[in-house]
Amino acid sequence: MPFRLAGAGRGVLLVAAPLGVTLWLAATGRLDLYIHPRYIVFTVIMCAIALVALVLGALARGDGHDHGLDDPLGDPLDGGEPVAAPPARGRALRSVLSGASVVVCAALAIALVVVPPTTLTSATAVQRAAAPVAPAAGAAPVDAHASTAGFTLKDWSALLAQTSDPSFYAGRSVDVTGFVVAGARGGSTFSLTRFVVTCCAVDAQPVSVPVLLPGWSDQYAADDWLHITGTFVADPSGGAAPIVLQPDSVTTMHEPDDPYLY
Repeated sequence: MPFRLAGAGRGVLLVAAPLGVTLWLAATGRLDLYIHPRYIVFTVIMCAIALVALVLGALARGDGHDHGLDDPLGDPLDGGEPVAAPPARGRALRSVLSGASVVVCAALAIALVVVPPTTLTSATAVQRAAAPVAPAAGAAPVDAHASTAGFTLKDWSALLAQTSDPSFYAGRSVDVTGFVVAGARGGSTFSLTRFVVTCCAVDAQPVSVPVLLPGWSDQYAADDWLHITGTFVADPSGGAAPIVLQPDSVTTMHEPDDPYLY
């Protein structure tokens, strides 16, 4: 006999599942892998309100009936004529589709809870064309005396988009982390990359800086997370990137708890 769930119960399940999963991800500290941290509190509050409203609405029905909405042979509404039963084939198809919708929704909810969420990878970075951050319209010229202490990969990427004057970078120490994205120049250069999230993972954009390290592929692979210190210099190979990061030290590391930049 095909799986069948009353209309009201099915509706409650289909709405409650994503709400519950969202709250679960927030409680386990994994929601920030999907949305920007600044939206987490708002999202949790709205999900909680919606879940409470859903439960109260279900309880308010009280009698447990669907008022004939899911029963073609139910009592007439408002004293009208009984509703004619649909053909047996139509009832069977509707029952199958109803059961399938519940199964798919439940499977997706379970997968989000059970399967660990993963961060975006180098393949996504290549698809989304990792590049230096373009300077904002009307951005002030680079101040040669400005401090770059504490700059993140995003900050350095934005700076590279504003100036390629080697003298600006002289004596400036660089301390960044990111993952490896293979370069296109004979294995001597790779891109150290991270994703910048504006709203959620769907809109995440990769930012990168070029790293000059001949033979890097013998030691590191795409998606390896690295902590690099060094300085920016003019590219001695005369490649497409006029300025490259020349490492003083390269250390492999685990993916950070918060892999995205904001």
